[in-house]
Amino acid sequence: MDDLHNQNITIWPNPSNGQITVQVEDAEKYSSIKVMDYLGKVVYEVNDINNSTSIDLQVPAGIYFIKVLGEDVESTQKIIIQ
Repeated sequence: MDDLHNQNITIWPNPSNGQITVQVEDAEKYSSIKVMDYLGKVVYEVNDINNSTSIDLQVPAGIYFIKVLGEDVESTQKIIIQ
C-alpha cells in the first residue's frame, strides 16, 4: 500500500478502487476536501472534515487530485483510481 504524505496529510490506499481515507493532523486548520479530475473539474467535495475522513468516490478510473484546503494552508496530492 502506497501512502501520500504532505504537510501532515496522508491519503490511502493509492492506487484505490474509490474507497479512500484522508487523514489530517491538525484538522482544525483545514475546512474542506475537494477531488478534481485532470481538467480541474470538482467531482467530489466535503466541507466537514476531521482527523480521518472516509471518501467513497464514484468516478471512472483515472488520475485525480485531492486538494485539502484551509484558511492559510493548502495541499494537493495525486491519487489513482483503478
